[in-house]
Amino acid sequence: MTLLKDKKFSLYLFTVISIIVLVGIFAFSVVYIGYREFERSFANEYNSSALNAANTCATYIDGDDIDDYLNNPEDSEIKSEYDKVNELMTDITEVQNMSVIFVIVPTSEYNYYTAVFDAVPKDSEYEPWKIGHVEQVVAEDSKQLYQQLWEGHAEYGFIARLSSTESRPHVTACVPIKSSTTGEVKAILCAQRYVAQLQQAKRKYALSVGIVTFVISLIVIYISIQTIGSKIIKPIKAISDEAERFAAENTKTEKNSLRSISDIIEINGLAESIDKMEYDTVNYIRDLTAATAEKERLGADLDLAARIQNGMLMNKPLDRPEVDMAASMTPAKGVGGDFYDYFMVDDTHVAILVADVSDKGVGAAFFMSLSKTIIKTLATRGERPGEIIKHADMMISEKNSAGMFVTVWLGIIDLTNGHVVACNAGHDYPAIYREGQGFAVVKEVHGPPVAFMPDMDFPEIEYDLKPGERIFLYTDGLTDAKSIDGDRFGIDRIIEVLNANRNHNNESLLTVMRRAVDNFIGEEPLFDDTTMLGFTYLGPAQSEYAGGVTRSF
Repeated sequence: MTLLKDKKFSLYLFTVISIIVLVGIFAFSVVYIGYREFERSFANEYNSSALNAANTCATYIDGDDIDDYLNNPEDSEIKSEYDKVNELMTDITEVQNMSVIFVIVPTSEYNYYTAVFDAVPKDSEYEPWKIGHVEQVVAEDSKQLYQQLWEGHAEYGFIARLSSTESRPHVTACVPIKSSTTGEVKAILCAQRYVAQLQQAKRKYALSVGIVTFVISLIVIYISIQTIGSKIIKPIKAISDEAERFAAENTKTEKNSLRSISDIIEINGLAESIDKMEYDTVNYIRDLTAATAEKERLGADLDLAARIQNGMLMNKPLDRPEVDMAASMTPAKGVGGDFYDYFMVDDTHVAILVADVSDKGVGAAFFMSLSKTIIKTLATRGERPGEIIKHADMMISEKNSAGMFVTVWLGIIDLTNGHVVACNAGHDYPAIYREGQGFAVVKEVHGPPVAFMPDMDFPEIEYDLKPGERIFLYTDGLTDAKSIDGDRFGIDRIIEVLNANRNHNNESLLTVMRRAVDNFIGEEPLFDDTTMLGFTYLGPAQSEYAGGVTRSF
């Protein structure tokens, strides 16, 4: 069965075989049905002629005379009447081409019958029975017919012996001979006709019809094969060859155009579809090649942009004994809009900030670069955090044709005493670690994002850090990190991770946080740029900076 399934056939060969088989079946059906109809029609004609002869003879025989014919055959008057009737029946056999017409009287069991008349043509080889001759009934169908006629259940009937095994195939029509006075059946008249002509006619018909059908079938097969070959097989073969060529070469030339390859709408439509597919595929390959080259160029540009952006971020620890710091930024799209920074404003004050631009990708990276440069430049001029953010808001809004904005958390910490002055411009609340309390989110007062609502004021918040206390800053990429089930990482998980690892330094703490987020999101991609900054105030230190330049905040 598997071999048959795997076997491949030529469409042309399959079509030729199918046409031959179908035409052969049709031709055989025509010959068979015609032969059977001819045989039935011819047999009906023979039955009708035999029945007509039987009915004609029956009109000349009076059933009341049957007993006189059998009981007094020697009586001159009866014999004269008998001979007259017998001669008339003989003439009818010759005129209507009957082989024999006979009249019989069956026994009560219908096993035997007695012959009354037995008329045969004068040139017949058959020797007629004498009146009173007794014959055994052998065939069961003959017994049944005699019984039906004798008992009045039928007005006529036929006995057919058409098999080639019969010595002389024939049909016999039988009718009852009734008494003219009582209507009682007195005898049965049988008119028999040989069917040699029927057999010969059937053979002749079968031969002639068979030859004609065979010739017509050959013509039909030839025309069908030629038509299907030129109109269907050849175009489909051309389409197949062109598809195979195109699959190997992936090129399209005018000389291989399949348009108008066939007059058949469906095949021509298929050819045009293949032609269009090739044209579209060639164009797609060309466009894909160009797009791939462009993507590689953009990839190189993005890689360069990512290196530039990474270079702009502070990657070195702050070399001060009063603090422990670490920060990281993971972009969602190669380059991102988040940024962080930490730098010394003067000899005793350090600035830390985390910001989030309102977009991702290259555009956000450019906006981030502009915002970071402006904020850092303003911070080194000695202004307070609120003033720095307000001036940055004015400068960035003037050049903000794209309508972007940035959230910022900026704090300046005095390293001599841990005093913090901070400004939150629409950013996420920081997590503050207090001695004996652990990490907790501090919901401080804040203003709008930078470049979101120009000319707004940006309030400040102040508090003190004791040695060992910490600040953890982050962007919403951390809280919004999404698992495969759609859950968000959230601030509660952030606080849980911070408190479980509060004895780690900041670099280790950020590593643990990144690992916790990675385990949470699994195979899901980063939803947004993710930035974290950890700051720990270790306390004042006796150092060369004690008498340096300081500013009042």
